[in-house]
Parts: sequence; structure tokens; C-alpha cells
Amino acid sequence: MVLKTTMTIEEKVKEVKKIYRRLDADVQRFKKETGLKCLRFCSHCCEKHDITATVLEFLPLAYSLYKEDQCEDYLRKLTEMEAADNHTCILLTYPGKRETAGRCLAYKMRPMVCRLFGFSAVLDKNSRPQLVTCREIKQKCSENYLKTVHILETVETPAPMDVPIMKNYCMMLYGIDLSLAQKYYPLNEAIRMAIERVLSAFAYR
Repeated sequence: MVLKTTMTIEEKVKEVKKIYRRLDADVQRFKKETGLKCLRFCSHCCEKHDITATVLEFLPLAYSLYKEDQCEDYLRKLTEMEAADNHTCILLTYPGKRETAGRCLAYKMRPMVCRLFGFSAVLDKNSRPQLVTCREIKQKCSENYLKTVHILETVETPAPMDVPIMKNYCMMLYGIDLSLAQKYYPLNEAIRMAIERVLSAFAYR
């Protein structure tokens, strides 16, 4: 993928979405091959307050909010949440309620961490994939989890299953805008900064 040195907001959004489509397809293949899956209505990882993302990952969301004239509404809600010391992701509806939890307001535009976590791997010092997943999947899909880990740890590289590697997708983002893809922020802060970036880009048009 050869990209221009300078891209418009629209072009960056298009390229990020392209990476997300590829990533989603890779994750779906891995899920099908391993039998691993999120539990219905589970939102445990969504409710954590230490999740971080880059501004670039939220550009598609911010651009969509701009097109729908919702930027000011989101900025106002983010300010209210910050004042209330509420660090729950603004995109999560009904956190903690098991019958309705796990509903993301912008699921198709969620950041990379939300797409990768549970169904991807990091490379250890020997360049072997180490599965990154949650306690719920380890407990409720224990047989498939243990089988997957065993295959990744014991078979000679390359592994027989095509596990998504986190670093590879991060490198793809670097090619779009290194300055927006390197630094990580709490989710709500990253969303705010992405919205402000989009508003600034269109302010003089």
C-alpha cells in the first residue's frame, strides 16, 4: 500500500476503514478455526477503565459524527462524564446490566483494540505467538482455548492457524499517519481528540 505523504481526513478515514475490514476478516477466520468467541451480552472488557487507543483509530467515528452533526453532542457528553469522574467508554450502553450489556453504540467503528482483544496474539522473544484473550473466554471456552494455546506453543513456526498478530495491524496504521498512530490515550480522551481533529480539519473549508 503506497500512501501519499499528506492525506486529507477523508482519505485517512478511508484507509483506516480498509485496515478494519481486513482485520475483521482475519479475526473471523481465526474464530471459525479455533471455536473461540465472545459470550453473549458480555461487556466485561468494555467496562474496564484502563483500555487505550490512538486518535487515528477513532477518526472514522469522529468523521461519521461530523457528517451526522453529532460532534457537539458527544463533546458535551464527554465533558459531563469527565466532570462526574465517569471513565466508562461513552460508546457503551447500559454497562453492567447483563440483559442489555455489550451493546456498542458504534460497533462498526470501534477501535483496533476492541477488534483484536480475545482473538489475536503478541510475539514473544522467540517470535512465537502468545494468545491474548480474556478470563471469560478462558473459562467458558476452556477446551477450545487450551487447544489453541497448545497448537501455538508446540508447532514449529509458521503456526498452522493464521492468528492475527497485534503488531502487524499497528504497523499498517503507522503508514497512514504516524503522529496519530503512536500515542495511546484512554478511550474517551482519544474520542474527544479525534472529534476535535475532524472539526479543526473542516473549520476552514
